[in-house]
Amino acid sequence: MTSPFSHHQFGRIEQIIADFYECETPLSNAELLESFALLGAGAAGAKVVGQAQHEYVPHGVTLVVFLEESHILVSTWPEHHFAIVEVLLCNDTMNPEDVINVFVQSLRPKHITQHRVPHTAVAPMHGAP
Repeated sequence: MTSPFSHHQFGRIEQIIADFYECETPLSNAELLESFALLGAGAAGAKVVGQAQHEYVPHGVTLVVFLEESHILVSTWPEHHFAIVEVLLCNDTMNPEDVINVFVQSLRPKHITQHRVPHTAVAPMHGAP
């Protein structure tokens, strides 16, 4: 398997965690949610390398789509019409917002909050001017 970092300069890692409130789309169908994640991966230009999911009883879904560039994670609470979508991309030519936009269109939430978490793989130089 080729490293996702062999073709791109590695350093900046972009992560978005989005909370979707009052979603109009049903949140208990794992296959439907997975299709949204796959569409999001395509929108960002990411390569899917695997996926896994778990449906909770009585309700709720957690699924992950593994990308060559990292992952898309979705967890739902259908009884509250609430979902969390986390997107982590380790390719600075890709925009995780492209994935989030697919979920905005697909889940049709009434309200969204986003948390951006910047990461870098290069350690800061302590004591450097």
